[in-house]
Amino acid sequence: VICHNRITGFGDPVVNKQTGSRSWDVYGNDIVNAFDGTELDDASGNVRLYRNRFTNVMDPISIQPIHGGPAYALRNVGHNIVQEQIKLKSMGGEQLPSGALIYHNSFTSPTRALNSQSPITQYNFELRNNLFVGPRVPHRGTTVDWTTVLVGALFEANGYWPDGGFWFGQLGGENQYWTSWAQVQAAGRFETRGVLLEESAIFASGALGPSDARTQHDPPSFVLHTASRAIDAGDLLPGINDGFSGAGPDLGAIEHGCEEPVYGPR
Repeated sequence: VICHNRITGFGDPVVNKQTGSRSWDVYGNDIVNAFDGTELDDASGNVRLYRNRFTNVMDPISIQPIHGGPAYALRNVGHNIVQEQIKLKSMGGEQLPSGALIYHNSFTSPTRALNSQSPITQYNFELRNNLFVGPRVPHRGTTVDWTTVLVGALFEANGYWPDGGFWFGQLGGENQYWTSWAQVQAAGRFETRGVLLEESAIFASGALGPSDARTQHDPPSFVLHTASRAIDAGDLLPGINDGFSGAGPDLGAIEHGCEEPVYGPR
């Protein structure tokens, strides 16, 4: 268990590179100014990364790869996430990831809301009930730029901002790309219960993806705005979010009405 540390200025601060490792936890940490925030790389299953905070981090969650899983990424928050929010990648293009469960995270990023740049195939993973918030003008106009081949992938009930292009990988050799959120919804293939957020009502702090990734930012609050479309918009995940308030689970890391966790030393 690695918990409640404050770690600043390391390349890859939390790493456990043991092939086939199982049953270890990383939670409550405050990780600042890093490349890979935490690496779950090369684990086999029952590894859990939850309620951590990442600030000014290139790739906060590295899963490169997971061998079957489950690898859980739950209720983490990150601000100024420069490159990839979830680095779901391979080892040498041969050991491919399978078995990642990515639920209830909140990210604000300076390039685009959700980014994954790799030509590999990703197997059997889920992104559900997360919030992915980019800058007002995302890089090359794409809010989501997920370039991989998908097998057994689920993108469902996530919240995004701003509107723009949405590329949800490749299926059957065809890029799954739409030029707007309305087109994504009309296609009915991804995010049938997803939400397009409103700039003025995402987080109570007003946090968005910063305009300059090279500026050192302080961590904002990720408590939801009282008028956020993320409230009550999530899928019910038994054993994960049963303790919700209101009509349904909220999207993102912090259920509306709950206090933020303690990140770092207590």
